[in-house]
Amino acid sequence: MRDLATLTVEDFAPTVGDLYRVTAGPEGRYAEALEVRLAAAEGRGTAPAPLRDPFALLFEGPPATVLAQGTYLLAHATLGELTIFLVPVGRTDEATRYEAIFA
Repeated sequence: MRDLATLTVEDFAPTVGDLYRVTAGPEGRYAEALEVRLAAAEGRGTAPAPLRDPFALLFEGPPATVLAQGTYLLAHATLGELTIFLVPVGRTDEATRYEAIFA
């Protein structure tokens, strides 16, 4: 599992558009496959050295499923498994959106 403290927006930027499989959440493992797509990876200003610059990730998942705010284990083909705190931030007929903030 990758150490989130060392990842930057540059690590996630090449994966925009990729699917991340949600493999576990606050209640444990999911019986059905649930995938979210990374819709955006954006910088959020600068931090003084040696801290990393803050950034945000925006994921989109199926509109019929809304994950509760919490920590989820996500798996990506190249980044591997990542434990990320997701917050639902919106829902349309096409997708449910989740944000993750890194400082």
